[in-house]
Order: sequence, then structure tokens, then C-alpha cells
Amino acid sequence: NGKGYASLNTSGIGQKTFSGNITLTDASGKAQNFPFTHTYNVIAGPQEVKLQKGLLLSADKMNVMYRGLENPVSGSILGADNSKLSLSAPGAVVRSTGPGKWSVKPQSGNTVKLTLSGTDPYGKSITQVFEYRIKNVPPPQGQMRGQNVLTMPATSIPNQTVQAAIPDFDFPVSFTVTEFMVRIPGRAAMLVKGNSLSDAAGLLKNVRPGDDVSIIEIKATAQGLEGPVKRITPIIIHVP
Repeated sequence: NGKGYASLNTSGIGQKTFSGNITLTDASGKAQNFPFTHTYNVIAGPQEVKLQKGLLLSADKMNVMYRGLENPVSGSILGADNSKLSLSAPGAVVRSTGPGKWSVKPQSGNTVKLTLSGTDPYGKSITQVFEYRIKNVPPPQGQMRGQNVLTMPATSIPNQTVQAAIPDFDFPVSFTVTEFMVRIPGRAAMLVKGNSLSDAAGLLKNVRPGDDVSIIEIKATAQGLEGPVKRITPIIIHVP
């Protein structure tokens, strides 16, 4: 009865075109063709009422931002072209990483205010400010075999290397140990350059069962992190 259904292309956000041809048979039995073209908009939410919220912004990693790190941030306006969004943050370095995506590196203070601006599907300019807390990067932990406290025979210690890491930290930060000190009971601590314990083999020959070997004063360089590396926690090796 002059009605039908058609599947529309909703694979991406934005304006789409729906076109075709309607064929009718007139009173004389002759087919008449009527081409048509319509446009429609695909928006991000299932209900346009969501546009009342306007802008969406989320920190991809945490509810806070870490000082000196590039914190990934995503922003969107429902139904709008994310490639035309802009983000600014006084007191932080903002770098675009793609449509609706940025990297924000806070510098100083305890909070950072991110201003997201764009145009909604109706051509209206909208701006909203989002505030995040700024935290310092946690201090790294000295590690050996992924642990900071472990049990190991004295003869195995010279074969080990010293590492540093921030446990459960969801950012691409890594460390390269450049020096440390080895301390055993009854002996002066020994400075070792690099990350291998092989140079301390002579000192470690004096370790007895029941002793604790301490790896202290660990120094390292950081990759993916600005500024000097904070004090690295020591490693304790129990000798059975």
C-alpha cells in the first residue's frame, strides 16, 4: 500500500545520502519512474536527547593525570565531526594524536582544567571545561626477577641483574639501571656501575646462610618520563 522498509547506512557518524527510484503504474498501465534523494544524519547516541549533555571527555588511563607524562585523552560531541574538535589546557602541553584524541602533559599545580570546544550537529558552538587532579608519578621499585624481596642462594646472586619498575603502572615508562650499591653484613657497601651483580662476586663470597644482601642507592635513567628519577626502593635478598 505504498509503504516499505529499507536498511540505511549507519556505519559512521555524519551526513548520509539515501536515494533510489519509485515506480508507479498509471491508469493506462504505463510504468512511471520517480527518482528521489534524501539526506539523513547518523549521530553517536541512540537518542538525540543525549545532546543536552553536549560534550564528552574521558581520561583513557585514570581519573587523574600524572605530572610529566603524556596522558591520553579522548573527547567527542554527539553527532559532530570529532576531527574538528579542539582542546586547550593552561599549564599543560596539549598534543593532538588523532580525531578527538590528545595527549596532555601537566606541568605544575594540583589540578588541570581542560577546555573542549566544537560544533554540535545543529551548527551551534559549544565549550565545556573538565577539571582533573594532578599526581606525581609513583617512585620506582628496585627489582630482581620482578621482585623486590626474594630468597636466593649466595652463589646465584652474581649472575643476576638489577632492574627498576613502577608496579601496576599503566603507562609506557621504563628504567635503565646505571649504578647501585651492594651491602652485606659486616662489610662496607660496594659501588657497582651498570646493572650486573657480576662485579660484586668477590664481595658476595663472604655471604653466609641466614644473611641478607641489600641492593641500595639504585640509580637509573627513565624512558617516557620527564625529569630526574626519584629515589628507587632497595632490593632485599634472603640467603637460605
